[in-house]
Amino acid sequence: STLLPPRSLLKPPRRAVATMGGAPLDATASADVAAVASRMVTSLATKLDDEWIEQEDHVRVASVAAQAYADAREAGEDDIGRLLMKVGGEMEKLDMGECFVGPWDVANMAAAFLMAENDPEIAALGDNCGCG
Repeated sequence: STLLPPRSLLKPPRRAVATMGGAPLDATASADVAAVASRMVTSLATKLDDEWIEQEDHVRVASVAAQAYADAREAGEDDIGRLLMKVGGEMEKLDMGECFVGPWDVANMAAAFLMAENDPEIAALGDNCGCG
């Protein structure tokens, strides 16, 4: 027979990302959304520059993604999956210019950024998080 630790020593899995019915939520306070959006611009543009080549279109595209995030949060949305959809929908309307990625690539990067912003363990994994 296998020996197991006493039930009192077993801890439930830690999940730092707030959830509602299993869906990850962005727990950013309303007052902090603008700061998160600003960090999102920097993060996405840097990631695109590092992946491809530094170009102004990366900042422009990242700025549109961050604005879509901020607008959705202002409208009361905090479900990261729905935020992904909002950002992706806005990105589809955008001329991506010289970017070597599509609108949903940027939306997925934005969602991965939000997951990392909301969970220090995910942030510590960096590009190895499997979330973007």
